[in-house]
Amino acid sequence: GTFGATQVLGNTTFGEGWFATSSQPRVFVGDTTGDSVAEIVGVAPNGKGNGDVWVARPTSGGWTQKVWLFESRFKTGGAEDWFTLASQQRVWLSDVTGDARADLVGIGATGEIWVARATSVTSTDASAAAYSFQPSLRVAQSGLVDSSTTNGFFSTSSKRRVWLADATGDLVNDAIAIAPSIAKDGSKN
Repeated sequence: GTFGATQVLGNTTFGEGWFATSSQPRVFVGDTTGDSVAEIVGVAPNGKGNGDVWVARPTSGGWTQKVWLFESRFKTGGAEDWFTLASQQRVWLSDVTGDARADLVGIGATGEIWVARATSVTSTDASAAAYSFQPSLRVAQSGLVDSSTTNGFFSTSSKRRVWLADATGDLVNDAIAIAPSIAKDGSKN
């Protein structure tokens, strides 16, 4: 295969603070509309609308201006700093509902899984966003606890151990993790 012409997003959407090395990734690329075309999705940093979700959609002439969708649970700072470098990545853009739309997914420090589901909305205004995200909902409690020690699932003392991928063949991405410490007999230490 070959690549098409390079398109530069320019100064229209994600600028200062969005790609800071002082935080985990907060800008993602994925299909949030189900049309097989990827959008750029960002969760705003402090000073730029902390937790606001922005989307840039590809057009025939480049990219749309940022479209503000909603204020998410995934914020920088505070008790639940979703983008801290003190832990591994805990926020992803991944389809966890099986509707071919990438959702915003986060696993909290105490193991709770939160999802802001990408959904279609109808609009009579062609310039308006034809999609949206639902507010973040707690959907499950997992054992993926970040104990802030070398044995935590999100510890920075080792490489990443948590991924989102379809492990069951049902076209829905699952949380997959490798326990921080496994004894030779397979039991968790």
